[in-house]
Amino acid sequence: MCCFDCELMPRLQHIRVAGSYFMQFEIPTYMKHLWHYMKHMYELEAFTQSCPADQDIINHYKLQQGMKMKKHEELEMPSFTTNIPVEVSTNGDD
Repeated sequence: MCCFDCELMPRLQHIRVAGSYFMQFEIPTYMKHLWHYMKHMYELEAFTQSCPADQDIINHYKLQQGMKMKKHEELEMPSFTTNIPVEVSTNGDD
């Protein structure tokens, strides 16, 4: 993991989580190289130990928009989106 990964991967994670939550945006599966990059980053302990929970990412953007987190959201167990789409992970182009 290099300094560029430390800049890029958190931003990709924010795009993935917040984009899905607020805009129903999903990173297209045809972007296979991007998905392979994300898969390798998800396998690194340095990333998994420092990655914020999905709820924290969503709350960050809600606060920027003046929205508040609901009580049930505060009490939820943290979730971490680190899965890779099946059509990308099973194609064997690693």
